[in-house]
Amino acid sequence: MQGVGETGKEYINAFDLRTLDFAWRDLQIGLNKGWGGVMSTGTGLVAYGDDAQNFVILNGYTGKLLWHFNVGQLIRASPMSYAINGKQYFAIAAGSDVFSFALP
Repeated sequence: MQGVGETGKEYINAFDLRTLDFAWRDLQIGLNKGWGGVMSTGTGLVAYGDDAQNFVILNGYTGKLLWHFNVGQLIRASPMSYAINGKQYFAIAAGSDVFSFALP
């Protein structure tokens, strides 16, 4: 989403309904070609594929980067999360590949 007067810049935004203002904004650093969606979890994580070919996980409360992995291709899919035997995983498709990562 571009801010007012910010041609060519895109952000992932968190909006605080109590203050009616942004809680945080994460400037995207790539070529502004990110097409995938953003997913948030009940545990306060935000996951998405950025426009610099990274799969990113942020702290949903602060916007702090927790982890990222460069998949080497544009990400045009939304992430998903699932659990097996109590362990949480994230997955995202990019190109003809599917990447899956476990939380520590």
